Amino acid sequence: MRKHTTILPIMLIILAAGATAIGAARPAPLQRTGKILSVPFSPADWDVASADAIQYGQVSAVRKATGEVLNIHYFSDTFRSGRKGGAKPAVFNGDYFLISNFDGPPPHSLGGNFGAFQGPPSSAQLDVPPGPDGQGTMVLAATREKDGWCGAWIHLIETNGEPLTREFLNGELFSHLVFWVRGSVPGPGANVKIADSAWYKKEDSVLIGPIASFLPSKKIEADWQLAAVPLDALPQGLDRRALATFVIEFVTPGSYRLEIKGLALANNPGQLPSAPPKPQTASRATWIWNTEEVMASKAEQSALASSLAAAGINRVFLNVPYKFGALSLDDAELVGLITLLQQKGIRTDALFGDKELALPRNHAFVKNSIKDIISYNSRVAAPARFAGVHLDIEPYLLRGFNSRKRGEILSNYLLILSEAAGLARSGKLEFGADIPPWFDAINEYSGEPLAAALNGKTKPVYEHVIDICDQVALMDYRTDACGVNGTVAQAVGELAYAAKAKKMIFVGLETGPIEDEQIFSFRGAPAPDPYAFPNAAFFACISGSGETMTLSVLEPAAVADFQSRPGAGGPELWWPVYSAPQVPGAAISFATLGAEPLKRTAALTQNELSVYPSFAGIAIHDYANYRKLLPAQ
Repeated sequence: MRKHTTILPIMLIILAAGATAIGAARPAPLQRTGKILSVPFSPADWDVASADAIQYGQVSAVRKATGEVLNIHYFSDTFRSGRKGGAKPAVFNGDYFLISNFDGPPPHSLGGNFGAFQGPPSSAQLDVPPGPDGQGTMVLAATREKDGWCGAWIHLIETNGEPLTREFLNGELFSHLVFWVRGSVPGPGANVKIADSAWYKKEDSVLIGPIASFLPSKKIEADWQLAAVPLDALPQGLDRRALATFVIEFVTPGSYRLEIKGLALANNPGQLPSAPPKPQTASRATWIWNTEEVMASKAEQSALASSLAAAGINRVFLNVPYKFGALSLDDAELVGLITLLQQKGIRTDALFGDKELALPRNHAFVKNSIKDIISYNSRVAAPARFAGVHLDIEPYLLRGFNSRKRGEILSNYLLILSEAAGLARSGKLEFGADIPPWFDAINEYSGEPLAAALNGKTKPVYEHVIDICDQVALMDYRTDACGVNGTVAQAVGELAYAAKAKKMIFVGLETGPIEDEQIFSFRGAPAPDPYAFPNAAFFACISGSGETMTLSVLEPAAVADFQSRPGAGGPELWWPVYSAPQVPGAAISFATLGAEPLKRTAALTQNELSVYPSFAGIAIHDYANYRKLLPAQ
């Protein structure tokens, strides 16, 4: 069995399409005028009774060195327009959702900007200076004259997003908007105002009340206090499901100085600390898959240990090689490598995994492998022992995952994780696993979360995995920290739940090569020929019958060639493609961006997420590719 490197399902990262990563050039359009891309499939694998029952589909054209390859991501016999509740429900899990800790300049985690506003003769300035610990704080200094106006605004939306598709902040699942504040103000002259989508279009906001009225002491003081604005207090007519802007406005003449941290949506604000939490001390981890190459020479092992230490990495997930269907544990080789890493202050967890390990027929292999790791630890001295077991099992790569088999696949996946965790702990080993960031997502088209049953209890898959593990590595493969599809927004759901469960989360970044893609989405009832859709820029066509059919994507210029191809003449079903965005590999991986953008995104991600007690640190996938980005030793 071997490691499978894949891109996350693109239907759940489609917001990255069209976005250009830091320092990356926008990819050239995939050229396919007159080209026909096709892929065979079986309707049974996608849980559709027949091809004409398909009401929604999504496929991608992946640009490989050898040419473009068509992959199917999703078929469904239903299509639900719109979403349940407000926008971005996948982000809002747990009792606390951090919008911004103001550790650096805008944009914040949702991609929103913030700044000061003023009308002469009143004035205001906003800054985010670093404190003694290197962490920033929003500082708002203003002079309110008798005339004019001044204050600060914070967008709760992606400021630079496409206006027609802009998603507003859904506050329905929370009871309060909270933030920490301290400073000096002349009386009760600092007000909170909020705009929803309608007021945002008017470039105005609605008064909620004085900041002081939301503080425990009922006045702004020099010490930090938590302001908790009950969302039930929003005026009637303000849409809580579509919040757009948070505003602080100074109305009483005088000089003001406010410091603000930790703007968030929360439930149970009384259980939150009364001052901004100090950032957690974070670790830095990496996956090492090329273990046999590393162990081939002492020089390579020494270079590995030195480069990891220089990069500040203090934890590795070390792949244990397979030989003849079993783990290969060479005591002599492992003792030297693990001891060397420990001397550099680097902890080592045993790593193995494959999508096939989710299947019951392979569960015994997983358990026997963990027993072998425990046995190895019993034979060697403490400095040469593994500290934990880390599994990389990706069940969504299995054939049939998007069919009616999904529930069974996920239940078997959770079962082996649970049994593996119990076995690891019996050998005094911590247990961890990798998961994608979309395990907590609510499907845009079904409106339902990804859930499965374990031991008779059904709940979201990501919650089951976090409950089972001591720590989880979230494969949060994005190259931007901020924005609705950035690393921060994609990680807060898992971090919030893990904080409640008292578990730890590593946030993973990718450095391996990822191809550019173009995503094609189609929906609605099919037609027997393409001429029913005269304005389509692309078509999706399913041809053939029986257990094996063919899906093709083509432009109108290729229709004549397609219909005259050898074997044509059988039944065909046609849909117009309504969306075809580009997804550059540089939106997912730093492979083409370099070390500096990786460093910036890692720092921004850590600054924003370190307020969660469950944040373990940044994990970089993987060492072999990360090393290519590092300066030569």
